[in-house]
Amino acid sequence: MKNESLDTEDIFTDSVDAFTALFYSDRIFVGEHEYPIGQCMVDILNLEERELLRLDQSLLDVYHAIQSVWQENTLESVERAQKKLQEVWLLVSALPVYRDLNIDWSQPLFQNADLLETFWGGVRYLPSEARAEVEMRLRGIVGITEILRVFRKQISLMLDSYFEPLERRNSEAYAVGVFQFYSDMMTAKVINHDEEPFDHCFPLKVAFVPMMSPTGADKIILAERTEFSGLISFLEVEFYRGLAVGNVPRRCHNCGKYFLLTAGYNTCY
Repeated sequence: MKNESLDTEDIFTDSVDAFTALFYSDRIFVGEHEYPIGQCMVDILNLEERELLRLDQSLLDVYHAIQSVWQENTLESVERAQKKLQEVWLLVSALPVYRDLNIDWSQPLFQNADLLETFWGGVRYLPSEARAEVEMRLRGIVGITEILRVFRKQISLMLDSYFEPLERRNSEAYAVGVFQFYSDMMTAKVINHDEEPFDHCFPLKVAFVPMMSPTGADKIILAERTEFSGLISFLEVEFYRGLAVGNVPRRCHNCGKYFLLTAGYNTCY
């Protein structure tokens, strides 16, 4: 491998964190798949903890493998790190949303061998003063599953404690539930003297594109194409857009799993 320098920003440039989805009416298009809006949130809520634990371990393995690349500075250590990274993306490829994206999971970071070699060469020969920043970013990546856990708990709390007692099942009633949830969260932050604001703001790239309607052979629709910086921002947008059209995840009163309660229905199972 050649001794080529690589900017620390470049190491994370071609990740699959950013992806695009299409919204139209009460439907969402991810890759080549179409769902009622809110279904992706349901699938994430129903993820088993053991799946997240496996991803935890694989991410930790990548972190340690890159540490070994710096310590050993050998081609063998690079190959082990690449293998560990491959294992991570095999797990990611089975997750909701990511499994629908058109990604070549055999090459998770780059789509050709030359660029892959440049990437690992850059990691291997990264100057010592730049490694601290990369290590900090790696630690953030290792902790991403915990962020997902916290997000799922927050949504579950909203659904089970604020939406379940609602007498009506429509977008107006869900708006009341969200208002009550946000009010209680803001009150809790004031009581706990938490200076961090409670908000759900994040940057998005939005474009409107014409496309053939999946329900009409000769009908052209105008869909909203949105680029997300990561999974959490996508899930938040999908969840709240679902509420706006009357769709909401609901916990089954029998098995405890979540299902998508669509507009106009009040089923419990």
